[in-house]
Amino acid sequence: MAFNWDKLVKAQRDFPKPKFALDAITRHLKKRPTDSYVLAWKATVLLQVDKDGDARVALDILQTLCQRQPPITDVPFLCFIYSKLSEALRRRNPHSVTLASVGELGLKAWQNAAKALPTHPQRLDLWSELFISAMQEDCWEDVRIAIVHANKEGPKSKKTIYYTSILANQLAAEKKIEASKASGKPDPSSQIQFMIALKQMKEAFDKPTDDTIRVKDMRDLRFMAHIYCRQNRCAELEQLWTAPSPTMDELRSKYDSDIRLLLIESIRKCENWSLLESICEKTLSTVFERVEMEKSPQALVQLCTAEWIIWTSIIDAITHLYSEKEVKEKIEALQSRLMQVQPNAEVRAVAATLVNLASYSGKSVLDACKTYWSKHSAGRSCFKDLRRCVAQLPDDHKKDFYTHIKETSESLKLKGDSNSTWIRTESNVLAFEYLLTISISAETSIEVIEDFVARALKFHHLVPTSENDVRFDAALLAIVGLLTLHKKTDENSMHYLIQATIFVRHLMEEEEFRNFRALTVVSARLHLNLGLGRIAFQHYQHAKVKEMLMDTVSWVLLTRISQTHPFDVPGYNGFSTTAELDKVIDTITRMENRTDDHLYNDMQNFFYDTALDMLDLKQKFHNSITKQLCIIEKNRISTLRGGIEIDAISQDTLQGLSKVSDNRDLNIVPNFGSGNENETMSLVLEHEPASIGWLYHYYAFRESVQGSVLNPSSILTYQRAMSTLSADESRAKFGKDEFATVEVALNKLWYPARYVVFQGEAPPNESDSAPIKSMDQALDRLSSELEIFVDSFNKTNQERVPLFNEKYLMRRYGLLEALRMLQQLDKFIQQGIKSKVPAYAKLAKPKLQNVNLKVKQCYEALLQATNKDIESLNAHGAALVRDAALKGSTGEALGTILSAEDVKDYASGYLESNRVALKGVLQVKLN
Repeated sequence: MAFNWDKLVKAQRDFPKPKFALDAITRHLKKRPTDSYVLAWKATVLLQVDKDGDARVALDILQTLCQRQPPITDVPFLCFIYSKLSEALRRRNPHSVTLASVGELGLKAWQNAAKALPTHPQRLDLWSELFISAMQEDCWEDVRIAIVHANKEGPKSKKTIYYTSILANQLAAEKKIEASKASGKPDPSSQIQFMIALKQMKEAFDKPTDDTIRVKDMRDLRFMAHIYCRQNRCAELEQLWTAPSPTMDELRSKYDSDIRLLLIESIRKCENWSLLESICEKTLSTVFERVEMEKSPQALVQLCTAEWIIWTSIIDAITHLYSEKEVKEKIEALQSRLMQVQPNAEVRAVAATLVNLASYSGKSVLDACKTYWSKHSAGRSCFKDLRRCVAQLPDDHKKDFYTHIKETSESLKLKGDSNSTWIRTESNVLAFEYLLTISISAETSIEVIEDFVARALKFHHLVPTSENDVRFDAALLAIVGLLTLHKKTDENSMHYLIQATIFVRHLMEEEEFRNFRALTVVSARLHLNLGLGRIAFQHYQHAKVKEMLMDTVSWVLLTRISQTHPFDVPGYNGFSTTAELDKVIDTITRMENRTDDHLYNDMQNFFYDTALDMLDLKQKFHNSITKQLCIIEKNRISTLRGGIEIDAISQDTLQGLSKVSDNRDLNIVPNFGSGNENETMSLVLEHEPASIGWLYHYYAFRESVQGSVLNPSSILTYQRAMSTLSADESRAKFGKDEFATVEVALNKLWYPARYVVFQGEAPPNESDSAPIKSMDQALDRLSSELEIFVDSFNKTNQERVPLFNEKYLMRRYGLLEALRMLQQLDKFIQQGIKSKVPAYAKLAKPKLQNVNLKVKQCYEALLQATNKDIESLNAHGAALVRDAALKGSTGEALGTILSAEDVKDYASGYLESNRVALKGVLQVKLN
């Protein structure tokens, strides 16, 4: 029986595995060798198998189908062929992730189908489907072609079609330029398309006011700004928008402020600094004159809040155009002018602007900070507004400022002013104390920091519950102080970290504190640092991380989670790591799909004005580093749980790696430090977040090895992938600072293994290791590195830490992951010997046997050491945690907040959570 679209969909669902699908396809083709649907199915499966030459065969099948007569008119089937043809073309040339068109042969199917359709509406619907399919595959030349053909069929929405045509020309030209860079061959048609897009846009702008195509509202202006900005023609845009014209006169009467901000934003993106300076100066002068005339600060307040981009833009322009001396002079002039129109800085936004300007000019910086403080010292934003500026003050000015704010706070307390005013002021004083005496000074003694922590805890305790935001700030400052102490002391001294963690654990008992997302995230992370996954997951649930936040916040919990908690914990307060990873992946995918629903509209209802923003948003979701890292963690968990297969790196993943989007919020918690980097977040994290360089390294030097030894047929896929990754030099570079310390040590097992798998492809050259030059040398390196691990486990450690923390777990799970890989490597080599692969046939068997012996010895030593650690934890863990919680002056201060019963309960919970984490290590099997 012949296939149709519904049967094809069902067949793909019934035969998901390539082997069985190919058997079914062969049976069908024996009966009907020309069945289009079955042939398309075969091409799809060949792309899925991805053996050498399969992509070429699939491409031939699909291109032949496109030329078939009578033509294919089943529209869903045409869309399916188009999608697979695009995939086959990209697979044939993996070095280029850009594709503007599927080519003449691919479009032939649509042209032939159009000729076979009798009516205008049918043909219009056909071209609309090509329009959507081409957009989905990012083939903008084909989008343009679909619009050209649709225009011949009399579409109703002429304006939408017209503006969409501009967009298609613009993006098709950009795609061609990307392809030219990849191939090294210029495409002159790209410049022609740029000119056409610009010409069409200007014609729409110049149309009479009664023309339906003309630019008539802000959505059209935003679209126009996008086109001119992408072509770096913002000077021309400025001339068009500022010159007298009926169109702009009408639009300015409605959207004057929006137009001004849009123009400034566009010019800033184009980096036309002289033009940007000129426009911003005119805008500022107009506002200053208006304030003086109206005797009202309203326009100035708007300038310093909603229109803040004007200030940042003029500062950017000035710093790019002039020498350091001239920059200071020009910004000082702005500062003086602002002080003339608003000398008292009664409004916080204006005072903050003065401080910001002073920090650039270097003029009256201390005075500006004091003026701000005198008016807004009790404000929630006070520390945030002044932090950067105060950190840059000379040392004597820092002391002056700190003395000034201390005196202000003390006078408020003595005067008996509003208790709330003093409390909020004192909270800001405490934040500046951390900044000026601890963060900036690396020489601050342990005793000084301990005293700060004690006073922060005391202050937190006395603040009434009506001031929960102040209680939160004080608590966070105490935690930051304890973490600073932890970083300054010996690695084995865990009591400061335990105190910080047990304090935040206590805070999470109050519902009010559970509503502070920053605190719940800090709590989750600190508990993970101590290897307490059960409590970390429990507290993370209070963060209410939904939708978009999955992409921006979940990294705090899930980065490297496979290396600490790969197994689910059942029962009360249990958790599932894989379920949490799936939730993040599914949520990000769902958000991308929602973006698709808005973006991929039919041609006549296309939202041309938001299309570029939607495309950017889609790329952010599609290439999200959070999603990539979650997929990696799922694969790593699968191998630790005994999985013997992982999916080879897909073409889609490979394309995503070339445009990885890091959407993570690295400033979830307030920054109390002096630098631009969030010092608070750095203290909370035991390891740096996995970077794009880390991601590249993982795929190139771990995933490629793991995937190849588990599935030898995928080695060709990985070799192509590695070739593509190594070609992207800007992203493939990495250094030791990309990895946690534990990962650096474990790389010494992965690098030699990679050399063996890929038969001589050298790993990165490390300064502390001689380069590997032969297969036998790679095996020797593996044996010696494994011996180091065996020795370390056999050494008895008399000083037991209270809890076995994240580093401990990462070392064990990371090593187990490597040991499982090495065991599979042996099978991989044996298969190579049977297949008479020359490189493996020459291997010295004793060396290979020695590696296998060391793998077993290392595994046994690891299990033995872990069992001893569990015994030690059961015997002494709870008492050690209790002692650590109350140790020293900081523990004494903490004891005024926590009762003895609290400490006992928390220690008991920590012991159980740590025990669960340690027992997970024993669940990993070699076989």
